[in-house]
Amino acid sequence: MQLDVSLPGADMEEGEFLSTLACRRGCGILLDVNNVYVSARNHGCDARGYLDGFLPALLAQLHVAGHSVQTFDGSETVVDTHDQSVCAAVWDPLDAAIA
Repeated sequence: MQLDVSLPGADMEEGEFLSTLACRRGCGILLDVNNVYVSARNHGCDARGYLDGFLPALLAQLHVAGHSVQTFDGSETVVDTHDQSVCAAVWDPLDAAIA
């Protein structure tokens, strides 16, 4: 399953939208790969599939940071806290974004 954060009625995926916006404005994209991983894990989606929506030439900078797993109402949630080392699972989508 791909991460779906689109608004109702949207005619493009988020990666396509951000890539189109960056092309039109002549800028690059700073992509937080850890945030992609955190969101994908929390929503049961594929981080690499989400990254496939971006035009690789527009990824000007990639950011990674650590996260922690916290429990809320008996359910584990990954939180982008920047207080841990980058886990092995984040390196896979980072490698995909670099490739």
